[in-house]
Amino acid sequence: MSIAGPLLGIVITLVVLGVMAVVFVTVFLPMMKNANKMLAGANEMIQAQTAAANLRMTGLPAQARVLIVQPTGTMINYQPQCRVDLEVYRPNAPPYRAAILAVIHQMAIPRVQPGLVVPVKIDAANPNNIALDV
Repeated sequence: MSIAGPLLGIVITLVVLGVMAVVFVTVFLPMMKNANKMLAGANEMIQAQTAAANLRMTGLPAQARVLIVQPTGTMINYQPQCRVDLEVYRPNAPPYRAAILAVIHQMAIPRVQPGLVVPVKIDAANPNNIALDV
């Protein structure tokens, strides 16, 4: 009986395992790292949306004039995220400028345009923490 048969089986098994290891390292590991980055970004967006929703419920009401609206290129639930520069008017306080990132529902886009006044909610502890209330 020859040992070439079992030796050939071991060699083929080692070659297949080696190819699988190379594919795993070159393909799947980078994909997993990218997936982790995407999940972290999604988690960050969810936290920001939750904070904005909480602020809309608990914040101090005020008015703000829209100065600039710039889409960021990010869509959340098919709604555009925009950088919005505002001039904020609070009762019994001087106006001030602030910039926020806001997801603007497509139906609300016409109401959030430069020159228009929009309702906002302001964090009492941090007046630069602002949520559009449209």
